[in-house]
Parts: sequence; structure tokens; C-alpha cells
Amino acid sequence: MDLVLCSVTRLRVMHPSSDTGKAILHWSQWLWPGPRRVFSAQEMARAGAQPWPKAINHYVLANVITLLAINYAEIPSGLAPGLAAGALLLTLLSLWVAQQLWAQPTRLRLNLYTLAAGLGLVGCALGLRWLLGREAAQVHLLSYAAIVLVSCSAWWMLSLMRVQQIEARLRELDDQAQQARLARRLATAQIQPHFLFNTLASLQHWVDTRDPRAGSTLRAFTQYLRATLPMFERESHSLAQELQIVRSYLEIMQARLGGAWCGPCRRRQR
Repeated sequence: MDLVLCSVTRLRVMHPSSDTGKAILHWSQWLWPGPRRVFSAQEMARAGAQPWPKAINHYVLANVITLLAINYAEIPSGLAPGLAAGALLLTLLSLWVAQQLWAQPTRLRLNLYTLAAGLGLVGCALGLRWLLGREAAQVHLLSYAAIVLVSCSAWWMLSLMRVQQIEARLRELDDQAQQARLARRLATAQIQPHFLFNTLASLQHWVDTRDPRAGSTLRAFTQYLRATLPMFERESHSLAQELQIVRSYLEIMQARLGGAWCGPCRRRQR
């Protein structure tokens, strides 16, 4: 029960109201409860396998065993072992269902498990009435009903929280992919601040001194920018664009550095 109450504080199944701005429960949760988002197999594989937290099993089983130990003396001696075993079996089944919903949190699966739990509770009620009689069965049936009710509520909240976790993971991966794309575009464009500033400084100096290199270098620099700037908006580019970038870059560096730039090339050719 403590686990369910703690989960409520983290649950975000509310949707903002357009009128008051307050959070309201979506109407579909009353008729067909569960997460509305359905993930494809590709999205689940992309989000990665996140193992079921085994600490939940330990916590729930410890609470159930403690409650059984406290109330064991009130159960008729002849039925105590069977009823205790039934409670533990229901708890283990509930945890198994929770793990299935953790792996695939869908609305259909949640409602099928909830329906199966309701039918199981009806069968349990009929069995207890046949074994203990009507009045005695009602007392023990309340315990089983409480386990089923808490389990169904926990399944519902677990499914919604799991969907939010997967959505957050997918958003994180999308952000990382977008950052990687931007980094590749920046690297592909090869626009380095010192290269731009040095080229502009050289052009300014040549214009002031009326150096004949100013015109040809300015044309090469313009071609370089025209070829590199569109790369920020495209994932790929043609070989002709690459050659244009290299040609313009070499022409600019040749004008700026002259023989000092061509020296390493000559040494490699030798």
C-alpha cells in the first residue's frame, strides 16, 4: 500500500485544462484505463532494455509476509496455511503481471490483466463460500479483495509511469541525435573562427593597400561561404560541393600564405 501511495505523488496522468489551467484526469481513464501511448517495436528497441527493479519484489513480499504474520493467529488453524499460501500466490502473480506491464505497458494488456484479476476474485469468493460458509468466507474474502484492488491500482499507475519513462528516454535520445547532427554539420562546414577572422583581416589590409590579391581572394572567399553555409541545413552533400570548398579554401590560403603554404606540399611530392 505504501508503494502505491508513493507512486501517486509521481504520477503525471493529468492534462492541463484550457479554461482554468488546473490538472484534470482524462475522461478515457474512467472507461478504458491505462496509457494511451502505444510504442512500436522499433521505439522499444531504441529505448533499450531497462530491467525490472527487483527491489520492488523484496519490498512487496516483505510487507505481505509481515501482514500475514500479524494476522496469522486470527485465521482458523485448519485453514491458516492454505489461506496464507493463497495470499502469497496472489502476491507473486501480481508481481509477475507488473513485470509484464513493465516490459510492454499497453492499455489492452492492462485491462486484460485487470479483467482476469476480477474473474479470479469471483472464483476465490465462490471457493471460500463453499469451504467456509457464507459468513466466514466474507471475512477472508475482504483480504483477497484488498490484494486484488491494490494490485490493479498499482498496475495502472505502473503502466502510466513506465510510459512516461520510455517517452523521456526517447526524448533524450532525440536530443542527443540532434546534437550529433549539428556537430557533424559544423565539422563538415569547416568554418573555423580564426580562419574567418584572419581572412577578413587580410582582405581589409589588401583593400586598404590596394593589393591585387584582394579581388581574387574575395571571390574565392565568397564561393567558400556559398558552398559551406548550406551544409548546416543538409545531412549530405555532393562531391562537386566538396571540391568547390577545397578549391576555394586552397585559393584563399595560397593568397594569404603564398610560398609558405605550398612548401609542405612540395616536400611531400619530393
